[in-house]
Amino acid sequence: MSIHYLRLLREEVKTKNLVPIPRQRLEHILNIYRRMLLEASSLDRFEQGINKRIMEKVVGDVELLAITRFIKALSMKTDDQTSIDNDVLKTLLRLLEVEKTILSPALVVFNEKYLFRFTRECSVGKRNFRPGELAFLEVKDLLIAVIAECGEPFIHPAWRDAIKQKPSS
Repeated sequence: MSIHYLRLLREEVKTKNLVPIPRQRLEHILNIYRRMLLEASSLDRFEQGINKRIMEKVVGDVELLAITRFIKALSMKTDDQTSIDNDVLKTLLRLLEVEKTILSPALVVFNEKYLFRFTRECSVGKRNFRPGELAFLEVKDLLIAVIAECGEPFIHPAWRDAIKQKPSS
């Protein structure tokens, strides 16, 4: 029964680029498993045990597919507008940028809070910010602000040229 996710995984592994997963294809796969759940109530105990093992296998295959797509997205640093999980992949790339920023000596940090420049109106935590505002944010708020595309971490002026000249790797 997990053949549908294994097929997606096989396609993903065979290609260099991310394979788009159209909404219709995923809906078709999800409907198969929804029907399986609807029919589960009429199964005897032995069949329910088999059904449970199938479901565990599907969950494992979905996890493997997600990990494979994340690793590919991170290595390619691109997203695919036609794929149903495009927003997830874009968010993953933003998380990578936050991780690189936090590990970098280029950020302005004070008391384990990171300086962030807001480029649009945004609510982070219990605070509202306007474009042009600067604020020191804890890591969790920094993640939220970056994922919501509220602005960018403030880079120390001495590091700006080095960061702009460095090709994305």
